[in-house]
Amino acid sequence: MVLSEPGCGDCYEAAMVSAERQYNTLIRIVNEQAIARRTAMLVAHGLPPEMVFQEVAGAIGAAHSADYSLISRYEPDQTMSVVAFWAAPDAAGLGIPAELRWEPGLRWQMDASTCAAETLRTGKPVRRPADQIGGDVGSWVRSLGSGHVLACPIKIRDEVWGEMALLYRGLKPPPEDTEQQVSDFVELAGCTIAQAESRTELIASRARLVRVFDAARRGLERDLHDGIQQRLVSLGLQLREAQACLPSGQRALEGHLQHIDEDLAEVMRQIHEISHGLRPALLSRGGLAVALPSLARGFKVLVDFEINLPDQLDESTEMAIYYLVSEALTNVAKHSNADRATVQAGRDDDAVWVAIHDDGNGGAHPRRGSGIVGLQDRIEALGGTFKITSPPGEGTAIRATVPA
Repeated sequence: MVLSEPGCGDCYEAAMVSAERQYNTLIRIVNEQAIARRTAMLVAHGLPPEMVFQEVAGAIGAAHSADYSLISRYEPDQTMSVVAFWAAPDAAGLGIPAELRWEPGLRWQMDASTCAAETLRTGKPVRRPADQIGGDVGSWVRSLGSGHVLACPIKIRDEVWGEMALLYRGLKPPPEDTEQQVSDFVELAGCTIAQAESRTELIASRARLVRVFDAARRGLERDLHDGIQQRLVSLGLQLREAQACLPSGQRALEGHLQHIDEDLAEVMRQIHEISHGLRPALLSRGGLAVALPSLARGFKVLVDFEINLPDQLDESTEMAIYYLVSEALTNVAKHSNADRATVQAGRDDDAVWVAIHDDGNGGAHPRRGSGIVGLQDRIEALGGTFKITSPPGEGTAIRATVPA
């Protein structure tokens, strides 16, 4: 009889709806925490920032049933650059006009009607129907079949760094509480994004240092060749003219001039060695295919070379690979007790790779003063990767890749 009392069924349904809502909220929070931990691990393991951004974009897009999601960074020139784009499985295959196709580094002008412009101005979440968004961004959004866009600011050190945007196809807008949920998630992931961005800034800073170093090296090469070396050659010629004009019987002066001539020749030799160390002549004339095998001349260890590289590579890339192989082979000769080593180099798609392996003692580590650590820094500063494997008793293997 109690079940028939009026209002009890409604109370039961309300309780069930409330319980289901709380359960869904709990599941969402657990999932968000798990995703935040995973992205933090990606940063901790040193994965490229673009992979971290991609992970965050995909996780948030999937968690909130979006068809597309993207992370954009605000640039000083009042544009925004896309750093990650994700499409749901059922939306990924849709055709996108070639002129609007997304690629890393794509920049948009922020029309005043875009969510990005309002998010940057207010620092708050915003949603907007796609037909109210103008400019290239609006054209791109509508080309995806999106009917609604929702954006939340990404803040780093209390500054609006960028936006997290979710795109929904069709005419039905996302649920009303989506902004708050996405904002909470973005805030949770903000620390991870900040760490990834700091890594980006560090890599860019190191790359700038490499470029400055290379420019200074080229300047020093010019100064040595066109300045000091030419001056020394001229002095040598003048000295020989003086020797030729010397009267007979001036043996003491003749010996003194001969001694000066020998010292001058030694200075020339030392300058030549310094110039060779800055950029080996073989590298300038024949590229890596010629210069790398020359590093094994006079080695007691037998070294096999398998070099399949294009003739023209970026100078910084050539120098990094040359000195990496040089340092690695020096270590093989000094420390490995190896009988044989192999150097391989080639190009895959947009990356140049080099691998050095020996059959020696193993047990090498880049932090033990081997000289490898500086070369590792240079490889990573160029946006490359470096890995060394050296189990005791099993030899040492080094592999590095550099964007070509």
